[in-house]
Amino acid sequence: MNENELKKDAVQSNDLTAEPTPLPDNNTEEYSDLDIFDFDAHRKSKLEENNQVRSEAASLDNQNQFADIVSSELQNKSITDVPAKKVVYNSSNGQRRTPVVPKIPKDKKEKRIKPMKPIVDDARPNVGLILAKSLIYIAAVLLISCLCAYYVIVVSNDVFAFVKSDTTTEVSIPEYATLKQIADELYEKDVIKYPKIFVLYTTIKGNNSGKYLSGTFSVSPSQNYDELLSTFIAKKDYTLTEVTVTIPEGYTVDDIIKLLVEEKGIGTKEGFIDAIQNGEYDYWFVKDLTDLNPNRKYRLEGYLYPDTYYFYKESDETVIINKMLKNFHSKFNIQYKQECEKAGMSVDDVVNMASIIQMEAKYASDYADVSSVLHNRLNSSYYMYRLDCDSTIQYLLEERVEDLTHEHTLIEHPYNTYKNSGLPPGPISNPTLKAIRAALYPEKTSYYFFVSNTKGYMLYARTLPEHNANIAAVRAESEGTKKNDD
Repeated sequence: MNENELKKDAVQSNDLTAEPTPLPDNNTEEYSDLDIFDFDAHRKSKLEENNQVRSEAASLDNQNQFADIVSSELQNKSITDVPAKKVVYNSSNGQRRTPVVPKIPKDKKEKRIKPMKPIVDDARPNVGLILAKSLIYIAAVLLISCLCAYYVIVVSNDVFAFVKSDTTTEVSIPEYATLKQIADELYEKDVIKYPKIFVLYTTIKGNNSGKYLSGTFSVSPSQNYDELLSTFIAKKDYTLTEVTVTIPEGYTVDDIIKLLVEEKGIGTKEGFIDAIQNGEYDYWFVKDLTDLNPNRKYRLEGYLYPDTYYFYKESDETVIINKMLKNFHSKFNIQYKQECEKAGMSVDDVVNMASIIQMEAKYASDYADVSSVLHNRLNSSYYMYRLDCDSTIQYLLEERVEDLTHEHTLIEHPYNTYKNSGLPPGPISNPTLKAIRAALYPEKTSYYFFVSNTKGYMLYARTLPEHNANIAAVRAESEGTKKNDD
């Protein structure tokens, strides 16, 4: 046993209170103070070298150079160097010693120094600039105010004729002139200066009646707008005259206009035609009258319901027509429209067929059978889908005739159903609701011909020979009636 082993046994046997020697871990080596190597002197020299390295690293500006120095020193460490945070046990005094390891400073990002904003010594407002802007603004306001005031004065002088010439000027107003035409005429004769203001002023005041007197009138610029307009407006008679008008079943538009204008003294022919062709009415069946046949004679033919009406003679033509359309609307309700759709026909087609039924049959008891003949013919290729109705020829003639001839059936005209297949371009009369129902619900028959006898009742036939026999019977009856009358 060598000297070291003897000393170790002596310590273990004599010092029973001493702490047991801890087991070394993987990173710690155990040394004995009996070895010849002087550990304390070695550690002291290493600490001095580390302190010198740290002082040199602190003086370096470049952090990368510092890292290189540290890494080179660490690579040169000897076996006696102790890793960080490891404890070495000294058996001579039983104490633990922790080696000092230099700390490597972390890299720090350089912070940019924000430039300081320059301090403005003189922050006072520019009084001259503000004063100049204020003067420009005031001048602009004054200029605009002066212009507006001037325009108001000039226009007011024209409207109210404060200071205007009192010379007399003649103006010519054409028939059916509009307010714009009157204003333009006054402007051309230097009676007024602002025709658009004249129209606007009159419209705002509600004096634009749409009807003005025609002729030559003497006016003066000294008259204001109200006085000028009153020159061209007829003095109203506030005593209204009520007229009772009965429109028979099957009357056409021409018949109705003649009755109203010539017999009842209501409106004018031109006024009624314009109201029928171009008037705007808020009824669904009128709005549906689009894409009409260009050969149609009257747009509202068929919808002026025959009835007894009470009109005022002074009423406008559109008021009269609107009242008839309102009557049709109250009778031909939306349910009839749905029935037309079920039958596969448009409302206008149903009214068209009803107008023919109304003119062909004298009695309502024949409506449904006459309707069956029309439906059968429209669906028959054998008869080339032609109706061959005399009533459609009577409609195209300027004057009705008592007896049609063969030459009448040869007339080239869209309403001639002897020459053209299908329904005519439009209704040929204004039918009643009974005729309309018959057009919707015809009797189911195999008739293709009908002719009325001397009393107005219909004779029906399935074939042309039967129809010719019926015609012969009607003629014989007519001749016998004539002989009896003689």
